[in-house]
Amino acid sequence: MNDPLLVATYYTLAGPVYPGRPDDSPFTFLRRAEAASSAGYKGIGVSGYDLDASILRYGCHGMRAILDDNGLDFFEVECLTDWFAKGEHRQASDRMRRTWLDTAGELGTKHFKVVGDLRDTDVSYEQMADDFRAFCAEAKSLGAYVSLEIFPAANINSIEKGRRLMDLVGMDSCTNGGLLIDIWHITRPGIPYDEIVDLPLSYIAHVELDDAAATMEGTYFEDTTFRRLLPGQGSFDVPAFIAAVEKTGYKGAYGVEILSETMRNLEPEQAARLSFDATMECFNA
Repeated sequence: MNDPLLVATYYTLAGPVYPGRPDDSPFTFLRRAEAASSAGYKGIGVSGYDLDASILRYGCHGMRAILDDNGLDFFEVECLTDWFAKGEHRQASDRMRRTWLDTAGELGTKHFKVVGDLRDTDVSYEQMADDFRAFCAEAKSLGAYVSLEIFPAANINSIEKGRRLMDLVGMDSCTNGGLLIDIWHITRPGIPYDEIVDLPLSYIAHVELDDAAATMEGTYFEDTTFRRLLPGQGSFDVPAFIAAVEKTGYKGAYGVEILSETMRNLEPEQAARLSFDATMECFNA
């Protein structure tokens, strides 16, 4: 793929913010969008909390103008949890989801990212499939798609389990949903890239790229949120991963997601340039 659609995910450019915290970036959405565009990115992402803060600052119309002015045709929001839950957790999730959906038309949102059960609630696959299908139906009317990230700390932590869930969702009828395949969450647990190749194309909604040292430090969560490396600068065979994805026929977007203390200390302009250039080297390898 000579001209991939690369997306600067939220944490790559957001500076000193951390997953799981109700933070928004100290760098304005305008500055991050300009940095992403200048580096060569065609898309950009925000978190749910950052979306709220940016809407307060610019309004949806102002955010859309920033995207258009910078040629960023792809806009994504992450990462929804408890979309399948019950009680107060589901209520909080639904409030965030409602904001995402209510603003998607004006913002032109293309992608909503979700993750599976992080709290060991024993939710059934059937319940998750029903709720995922329903979310996809709402997003489809707005021209967006939904991806479920395979994540080792969640109940959907392997390609096998992701495939099982999507079988229940029914990908023939749910054409705007599927799995998010992040190289970190495939390579670190030792999942063979052949399992990606064997996936039906309709089961892959989104792909993300990054890299890592050969040896994990601390817990999995610590390693994946504090020590990611730029693609091609670690132990992962990023070109081989890209090749496996492309063998499925995938031609969608690739998010570049670098969560590390090094990146958090960079200005967004430098973070955008370094991450874009490193990723393009892997595509051109």
